Amino acid sequence: MIAANSETGVLTPVADVRDLVPSAHARLHVDAARFTGRMPFHFEQSGINAVSLSANNLRGPKGIGELLVRHGVPQAQGRQKRHRRGGTENLPAIAGFTAAPERISETASVAALCDALEQRLRCALPAVHVFSAQASRLPGTSYLRFGEVPAEVMLQRLELLGVAASSGSA
Repeated sequence: MIAANSETGVLTPVADVRDLVPSAHARLHVDAARFTGRMPFHFEQSGINAVSLSANNLRGPKGIGELLVRHGVPQAQGRQKRHRRGGTENLPAIAGFTAAPERISETASVAALCDALEQRLRCALPAVHVFSAQASRLPGTSYLRFGEVPAEVMLQRLELLGVAASSGSA
């Protein structure tokens, strides 16, 4: 399951799902690529069996990820390193991934800036709709509709103003 939707920023109730897993005799793997670095996360205390991370979502290099697996959870086996990995490591990317968490911004200040942006947009442009405004969301992620204005037109206008935006997830 994903911890947070990459387009809307809406958080999945991972703890609620985690609590159901033992009675189902299942294991829980969480894709936390968008979540980590934006919200507090502690794998040791999470009770999750496995979690995937992505360096580029932590402002690190593209093309490298990490799989954290709780001790004792069975894993697929690779052909190298005592059957723990499938191929040769990309050492420069690993080094970049290691440095990525040092570049993470303050969650509270990003959330406040995002809230202020959404509020000012709603005041200035009454046709603006903020999707999932009442849901628990990642700080810094807004999913907006600007009335009937086509996405490409809005993206061009925002680019001229120096605003980074997209019409979908990467």
